[in-house]
Amino acid sequence: MDTCSFYMRNMLHQYGRQLVTSRRLARYHQVLRMNAGIAPEMSPEMRRRIMVERVSRELFDNLLFTGSDNPVVGEVRRELAQALGEAVTFRYPPGQLDIAITKDGPSGQIEVSPEERGRILSQVWTIIRNRVDATML
Repeated sequence: MDTCSFYMRNMLHQYGRQLVTSRRLARYHQVLRMNAGIAPEMSPEMRRRIMVERVSRELFDNLLFTGSDNPVVGEVRRELAQALGEAVTFRYPPGQLDIAITKDGPSGQIEVSPEERGRILSQVWTIIRNRVDATML
């Protein structure tokens, strides 16, 4: 292995971790701002739904789109590929906040249309939410 490629890979890995951390912190600060007041007492079912949404959002934002090899993420990807009939790749392009979704085309990876992107993200969200809801106590 070349020393330069090791340092480059290490730098890119650290950069990816910083992006994930910054998104997580931004969401955390947003929640803190929204919850500045005293929260009313909630029913156990409402608290469970909120927790399912939080865990689902964490999977959706930080694990699925960052190339994690978590077993749940692998199951979600397989289920999505089965539902779509083809595998898609998620990635955050450098310098952009929106996720790019690509699929295999005749000339390599091609980005999906905005309509298909919305449909895929909706389907991924439904799969993740159902998976978390089924596994959460």
